[in-house]
Amino acid sequence: MRPGGWVYIEVPDASRYKEFLVAPFQDFNTEHINHFSQTSLANLLGQSCFTPKLSGTKNIYSSKNMPYPALFWFADKKQTEERYEIVEDKNLSVLLQGYIGASSELVLRISTNITSAIKNYSELIVWGTGQLTTKLLLETSLRSANIIYFVDGNPINQGKILQGRKVVSGSEIVDQSVPILVCSLINADSIIEAIRALNLKNPIIKLLDDKNKL
Repeated sequence: MRPGGWVYIEVPDASRYKEFLVAPFQDFNTEHINHFSQTSLANLLGQSCFTPKLSGTKNIYSSKNMPYPALFWFADKKQTEERYEIVEDKNLSVLLQGYIGASSELVLRISTNITSAIKNYSELIVWGTGQLTTKLLLETSLRSANIIYFVDGNPINQGKILQGRKVVSGSEIVDQSVPILVCSLINADSIIEAIRALNLKNPIIKLLDDKNKL
């Protein structure tokens, strides 16, 4: 960018992850390599020969009824290669530790519900193969469940193998006596709508509400 040019940068607001927590560790994924606060993003701009001018926060929607925290900076390109001195961000580490703690507590609650489902049912169908599912397969009792297969609405994932089980489409579900564990928190409502649209009569178990089967 030529000197005098302006840039607008918008990124997830790591300082507010805990306030918008829905799924555990949802922000620690392959899409987010660096986690910024307003201070650390200003440091990046200042070290890249930009002058941070105006910042703010906003909420965007990652899905229906799911607000997500974002922050932004307007900055202009300096006329020289001078770089600003880096300002220490004393708060972000503490805020991220709070987010990690809250996420860990949420994983424990989910694991307790999954354990109860495993005791009540000899078999499960798991709907969802995203990052939350892979985390739960690693860190909770879901890894020991008798999963007959996984379901995913994305055709790209259908036909793949996850933990030795095939990933199928919802239309391939035949046995309607086996409960479906909806392995998503952010998209749980849309998954349940998809299940009902297929006229499936399987009991539905939510990650945080396994006693309230629909």
